[in-house]
Amino acid sequence: QWRTRRSPQQRRVHVGDVAFEFSFGAFHDAFWIRWDTLRSDSLPMLRSGSAARSGLILATAAVAALLLCLLLPGARRALLWLPYRQSADLVMISSSGYAGTQSPSIALADYEEWTTDTAALFTQIAFYRPTTKGLHVARHARLRLAMAQASDNLLQLLDLPDSGRVMPATAPGEARLVLSRTAWRTLYHGDPHLVGHTADIDGRPVLIAGIIPDGDWGFAGKIDAVLLEDQRSLAVLPLRTRGFVVARIRNSAFPPPRGGWRKMVETRDKVTRGFDCISVTHLLGQPSFVFLFAMLMALLALPATT
Repeated sequence: QWRTRRSPQQRRVHVGDVAFEFSFGAFHDAFWIRWDTLRSDSLPMLRSGSAARSGLILATAAVAALLLCLLLPGARRALLWLPYRQSADLVMISSSGYAGTQSPSIALADYEEWTTDTAALFTQIAFYRPTTKGLHVARHARLRLAMAQASDNLLQLLDLPDSGRVMPATAPGEARLVLSRTAWRTLYHGDPHLVGHTADIDGRPVLIAGIIPDGDWGFAGKIDAVLLEDQRSLAVLPLRTRGFVVARIRNSAFPPPRGGWRKMVETRDKVTRGFDCISVTHLLGQPSFVFLFAMLMALLALPATT
């Protein structure tokens, strides 16, 4: 149409030139017709209530929700991989199934017994109990700090990526304090020279031996610090004190795991008791499985809700 409107009578040209111009004009017309078609087809796709617009909004919301999860420490810890290296043989011992991994269930007396007569079952075994202790910080009132009072081999057993940076005890029986990164920044304003100094814990000087990322502590309870003590210091606690026991098992001594669980049976004073050895990988990976299951259910429900 664009070429035919230019009459050949307006200028004297050869018939072949007219045919060429007419054919070339078809490309120009086709381009604009295609452009108008795409524009007219795309606008209804993004109009209010259209499937394409709804899908775009849902995808944007999903990306925003994922970014929000990565910003929240608890959600990020549930989504990311476990920090423990060589975690295939790492278990938590419980006397009451899964509930025993969420609240203390192992008596200190049982732990002390296992440290002496279970070498055939475990290569390493450690104890800790959640508690709060007073901390004196300069220019601050005495604070209450949530911490794990633990045997001195706990971080070595967990084999955390930053455990090699934790200072060893400078004297036999010396207690060491390992702060979480949040506590270090909040209480000591991120002092880079803090490690090696002492902290006042309930009037007792304790060596500040290191700082670990918050995500490295994936067990039950909010912990701001880990207080590492030797066996003699823990023995001062009443034998009925309950806590958590983490161990590295000898796979050859246990049957194959069923759903991440193994069973340990103990007979003492003619009384037989059973304990569950629950894989830490299985235990700490449960929030990720719950999250993925919730995502699957949301995707299945999406067609019905839209």
